Amino acid sequence: MSTRSLIGIENPDGTIEAIYCHFDGYPENHGPILAGHYTTEEQVRKLIALGDLSSLDISPERPEGHSCARPVSGFCVAYGRDCGETETGSCTYANREAYLKADRWQEYEYLFSGGKWLVHLDDWKPLAPEFPSGDDRVGTMSEAEIMALFEWLDFKEQHGHPLTMCIDFQVLVKRAVGNVSYGVTPDTTE
Repeated sequence: MSTRSLIGIENPDGTIEAIYCHFDGYPENHGPILAGHYTTEEQVRKLIALGDLSSLDISPERPEGHSCARPVSGFCVAYGRDCGETETGSCTYANREAYLKADRWQEYEYLFSGGKWLVHLDDWKPLAPEFPSGDDRVGTMSEAEIMALFEWLDFKEQHGHPLTMCIDFQVLVKRAVGNVSYGVTPDTTE
């Protein structure tokens, strides 16, 4: 299953040059890659120059043997360069509003602006570089880190309150990090 995204850079005149990325566009994946490895305008423009991506990774380079069919770990897979597809270059949008209205089936939009990465989650927010990465993202986080992540993502419960304020969610997080045993009610009689 794919989580599509747009990755763009805001030019001095307010236009945005952007590419599409097909896989793993959620902030937990793109966050550490973009904020950790594409930190200068030069690096971001090199990424954008690849055109549309199948997958984002820490390097825009192309090592020997790297292709769409046989990607080398750690390197972006670009539809044009690595898969031989055509019409995969970047697109230019007039402004942020036009960028958000782009109809490329994306679920997330990322923007490099003023030397910082932003992600659009109901509004533009700074991209947190401390997102964990790897196969066991939440499993390696402390209770405080999980709560901070969900606060930053601004998840709401069904009545519109912050999810982190929900007692059931707080207990679930405690159980996830091993601070509360399953099926055991804390003894409050002492």
